[in-house]
Amino acid sequence: MFISTRRIVKADIDSFGHVNNAVYLEIFEQARWDALKPNGLDLAKMQQMGIGSVIVDIHLKFLHEVKLHDEVKIHTQGSYHKGKTFQVHQELFKDDVLSAQAEFIMVFFDLNARKAILPNDELLALYNLKP
Repeated sequence: MFISTRRIVKADIDSFGHVNNAVYLEIFEQARWDALKPNGLDLAKMQQMGIGSVIVDIHLKFLHEVKLHDEVKIHTQGSYHKGKTFQVHQELFKDDVLSAQAEFIMVFFDLNARKAILPNDELLALYNLKP
């Protein structure tokens, strides 16, 4: 599991004074990129490899309110793979309270052929998935 942190800023807040629902997707996406860095991967490296990771399904659940200036921790963990798809589970905590969670079903995508590909062991290892 990879843990990252983020402070909530004014641009994250909606008219009700808490984090806008769409911002959670941005927070989770940044945490997924951060989780790949220790494995030596970033956007430039993925483009060089000719692959990308693409979300094909999202399930997002909001549990507790998160507001301006809150410091949140995001836990990111690959949880399974089956065929071409794999799942990344993420949890967002504020003060050690689970405030949001998300399940992302993803595929690796060949950027030249423009189609999903079967991941090899190297790709699975990027998200700490077992071959």
